[in-house]
Amino acid sequence: MARIGDLLDEKYRIVREIGQGGMAVVYLAVDLRLNKKWAVKEIRRNGSSEDRIYLKSLMTEAEVIKNFDHPVLPRIVDIINANNAAYIVMDYIEGMALNVLLKQEGPQCPELVVKWTKSLLDALMYLHAMNPPVIYGDMKPSNIILKPDGNVKLIDFGTAVFGRDGYVSEIVRDEDKRSEYRLGTYGYASPEQLGLYKDCDYVDERSDIYSLGATMYTLLTGKVPERTEYKLQEKSGKDTVFWLQEKLQKDSTCDLQGKLHGDTVCKISSGLYKIIDKCMQFDPKDRYQSCQDMLKHLVGYEKGNYINPVVHKNSSVGVFLLSVLMGIVSVGTALYGYQGIARITEERYADLLDRGYGYVIEEQYDKALAMYKEAICETNGERKEAYEEMLKVYTDYLDEAEEGIDKVSYYVLKECGKGDSRTELLMQLGLQCFENVKDYKKSAYYFGLAKQEGYPEADLYRNICEVLSELKIDGDKLSVSLKEFEIMAESQTDVGKKLDDYILICDILLKQGAEIEDSMTELIKYSEEGLNLLDSNNDDMGNVNYYISFYQYLVSGYEGTAYYNEALEYCDLLLQLVSGDESAVMGSVKAGEFRKGKLNKKAELLAKLSRFEEACEVYEMAEKEYEEEGEIFYIGHLALLCQFEEEKTSDIEKWNSEKICEIYEKGNAIEGIDEDYRWKRLKVKLMPLLEKGG
Repeated sequence: MARIGDLLDEKYRIVREIGQGGMAVVYLAVDLRLNKKWAVKEIRRNGSSEDRIYLKSLMTEAEVIKNFDHPVLPRIVDIINANNAAYIVMDYIEGMALNVLLKQEGPQCPELVVKWTKSLLDALMYLHAMNPPVIYGDMKPSNIILKPDGNVKLIDFGTAVFGRDGYVSEIVRDEDKRSEYRLGTYGYASPEQLGLYKDCDYVDERSDIYSLGATMYTLLTGKVPERTEYKLQEKSGKDTVFWLQEKLQKDSTCDLQGKLHGDTVCKISSGLYKIIDKCMQFDPKDRYQSCQDMLKHLVGYEKGNYINPVVHKNSSVGVFLLSVLMGIVSVGTALYGYQGIARITEERYADLLDRGYGYVIEEQYDKALAMYKEAICETNGERKEAYEEMLKVYTDYLDEAEEGIDKVSYYVLKECGKGDSRTELLMQLGLQCFENVKDYKKSAYYFGLAKQEGYPEADLYRNICEVLSELKIDGDKLSVSLKEFEIMAESQTDVGKKLDDYILICDILLKQGAEIEDSMTELIKYSEEGLNLLDSNNDDMGNVNYYISFYQYLVSGYEGTAYYNEALEYCDLLLQLVSGDESAVMGSVKAGEFRKGKLNKKAELLAKLSRFEEACEVYEMAEKEYEEEGEIFYIGHLALLCQFEEEKTSDIEKWNSEKICEIYEKGNAIEGIDEDYRWKRLKVKLMPLLEKGG
């Protein structure tokens, strides 16, 4: 079983468990290359018959999802086999499952339910049009995630089945036990899925339509059309079957409180009731025959044209729904035209972002930038996400921070109107200039623009940048500006902004420490406050990079105050967080280079603690790991051996030459090491010993 902190395939760091069921555990993981969160489903193998069935189901899910390209459907980006388990790496979808939303808020407003249903219908149409068709098979509120942007995502394809002969799929069977293996969830699964309708022993798109209707019913009423009562019902001309009927409430009408507009009461119209009734007909032939048909009626409902679905006149489900929903009058539906355009625009924007992410994963950065540009210039220039992703490509992947800042700045000033998004983007541009480019004048310029946009705190950023941009830094002036900034940071209530403020304070204390009194002590103080804030916030979004930054500052702060054991502790924590993958990035630094620096720092700290043997072990391990790219380790290792011998005697000719010559020969074989002044200096120092050794 994976553990918190484990690194999968040298890329995915396990952060925490987020769910489990059956033989699968789902973890939140961070891709150290892309600094992006993923969900990782771990499937353990034990060889049993149940294991084979369940594993087949989960691997089916993986095979289905990996071919998806739709904004409502998740993506699989990796499948890893390791440690007697399979790991499926897929989109981590932030948000809340609709069943949780129902518990918190109660029945939802019809306007919202219709919006979500249309998105789900679009996803089902996509699935049903695949070759072979995919029948989702388990539509229910707990499998629908409401994202922070108001759109929905469909998850859990473990019961999805492939169609045969172009349009249907038989009920899945356990081949070992020769018994039917039912699909779906009681209350939402169609009668044919549950084996309740003997005239139909297969599922098709009409089965998904039934479940979608049941889901709409739950979202509108807060009640599950579940087996609270089984009733034996004779149907004329057909076999006796079981059908699901809910006990009727004493009050047969139901006013649904909508949360979208505060105290506004939203009620279900007869038009919407009829759509749900047709979805949930017992006989598949009496339901909508395609998602397109259902969508047409939903659009008509939104426009106020209540198309009357033809429903079997003896419908049992009709009686059951009618007793709960009929007689309720609709209260004002917004014009479809405006809503439709807005929905299409938002979906297009989300799709462009998703495609951009995909191109980044494939390292097709030009195509990713084109997606983000289209999202900004042709879809919605008021939202900040596309600007942020474009900037990340330039700074983290192309190593072209200065060019990226200039380009994103052009689009921000041209396309993004006045508002919070524009102000936040200007602040980000200023911080990028400060941290990555070290262009303090340009940083001051962006912070000045942010102040003009109504962000008064930006003036404190600008003051610091103006001091740092002077040819000769005035220490007193810098200390005053920094103190004012610290007061503002302490009063900050936004956790993300407060963390960014602490990072900036620590960065100044580290780089301009010579100009500031007790800079290392202050560096430790603000780093620890940042870590405390992270721990208390318990939010994994972007936290890995924050931890890495604060750990680095603590290494420097404790080393600067001669607390080497504490510095070593945080150096070890950094090495646990960072892989040696050269394709990964840590801010603007390649992860491999970052790790090399921390391994070298660990050896230096061990040497300062007089733990020479442990320091040599770190160097030897690093030399094997990096081989011909490990010149920094051979330089450090050779210098350490010289220090160790020098502490015993200053007479070089009496030093133990065997180990020194061995490391020298291995290091000297690395191409270009002779150009390093430290190696040259060691070579001159050791010349008598090297000549003696031949």
